[in-house]
Amino acid sequence: MSFHRIRQSFRRIRHTPEDSPKPPPPREIEIPERPYRILITGGVGHLAKCLRHKIEEKYKNEIRALLQDYHHAKFARENHLGQMGKSLRRRKKQMIATEIERETNNLLKKWVFFVLIDIINPPNSNNLGEHVAYMESKFEDESKMKTALQNVTVVYHLAAVGMTGRYARDRQICVRTNSTATTNLVSWARTAGVQRFIYASSVGVIFQGLPLINATERDTPYPHEHYNFYCESKAQAEEIVSKGTGPDMKTAIIRFSGIYGPGEKRVTQRVVDFMKTGFWIGLSMENGVEAQTQLSSVANCVQGLMKIDEKLPDPHIAGGRIYHIVDREVCGTFSFWAPINRALGFPDPYIVMPPWVLRCIAWICQTLADRYDFDPFVSVLEVDLLTITNTYSIARAERDLGYDPEPSPIAEIIAEHCSEVNTPEWQWQLKKVRWQQIFLFWVVVPIGLALIVWMFWPHSLFAVIGAAFLKLWVSYLGKWVGEIFEQVRAIGANLPVQVDGGDGAVVELD
Repeated sequence: MSFHRIRQSFRRIRHTPEDSPKPPPPREIEIPERPYRILITGGVGHLAKCLRHKIEEKYKNEIRALLQDYHHAKFARENHLGQMGKSLRRRKKQMIATEIERETNNLLKKWVFFVLIDIINPPNSNNLGEHVAYMESKFEDESKMKTALQNVTVVYHLAAVGMTGRYARDRQICVRTNSTATTNLVSWARTAGVQRFIYASSVGVIFQGLPLINATERDTPYPHEHYNFYCESKAQAEEIVSKGTGPDMKTAIIRFSGIYGPGEKRVTQRVVDFMKTGFWIGLSMENGVEAQTQLSSVANCVQGLMKIDEKLPDPHIAGGRIYHIVDREVCGTFSFWAPINRALGFPDPYIVMPPWVLRCIAWICQTLADRYDFDPFVSVLEVDLLTITNTYSIARAERDLGYDPEPSPIAEIIAEHCSEVNTPEWQWQLKKVRWQQIFLFWVVVPIGLALIVWMFWPHSLFAVIGAAFLKLWVSYLGKWVGEIFEQVRAIGANLPVQVDGGDGAVVELD
């Protein structure tokens, strides 16, 4: 036997497992005396759902880390003699991973507990988990809210009425729900011992129909006249929440701008559904220049809400402050959505309309909605936010909260809504939509406008408006119909659909 092998044998004898020190016993996991209790108004909405899942994941990661330390220490203590084979050690680690996941789900309710307040029942309410309680109630219901606020640490006030639809022009409902009820909720929360109150608002409270360039929270005052009662009531609520801060309960206000993202219904789903009709054919520009804006992705909204809850206990962060939580990227109000339209197989918009045309349509929609009590398709506020540049500074949120916006999730939206783009059914739908467009805009609209001019000219304002629209349609129709025929020809030839994937990249969908 060589000298080298003899020396290794002596080493193994000298360092036997029997002589190695026994690892210390694992430290028991310290379970909180009571869970971190969170109340969310508007708790069934998409933003509330994403916020809850993100907070759950945060606490699950903390629990997993504690359990991993505990089980690994226990495993090392059991295996200190070195007699466990590799196969058994591997199976043991797999069993530990499964046990950690099971214990994490069981312990979650001891770390965090959610109270969801809403007026509609959540889907799959039986699968919310033991750490979630749902209460069907309006948040202005005093008895129910006082019960729900017991032992709550933080309130996320996300609920509101009148953001869109006919209620935006119903002052009584907006003020009662958004302003008066928020005043009561702040008072009840302080009485119940809530430590933090976070209020979700909108950039609409400072928008007054004039361009906003990198608007800051401090230097942009409230307008004397708001666009609608929703904006007015939200501005009142902001002042109430801001003044409601104190040493016993700190408050904060977050302003969002056009919340969108995968799974979001109010903005994203409306846009996609309208695009699927094939009538996303026009855009609006002032003097040929597209308005710029910043939207708020759901992921960034959730990040802002969680960051503010983490930072408010810091004595250096003042209570009652307002923060703009929007995407970092400035984008065109219409071109931002263009990749989705292309992914669906439709061409870019052919018609460029002046803003006054869209504003007239919105005004007519609002007037008819007020008269006949239905939700308008579009409001004047929404049109002006689309046609007037409005961008916002996030410097305060970056400085105070450490806010770091994520990139736009437009690719995820395309993946969610455009998966059927090259199926035979969708190709047939594209053809059908093209011919419907040709018939409507080449036959129905010109004939209708010509009849209006013929019936009322020159004694009616309707005739003047009809003549203007007729001139507008005739000026664009030639180019538009040519593009339509090209698209129909491409579809009939089964050419592949190309999609703008962002950053100038072109993706060919299979």
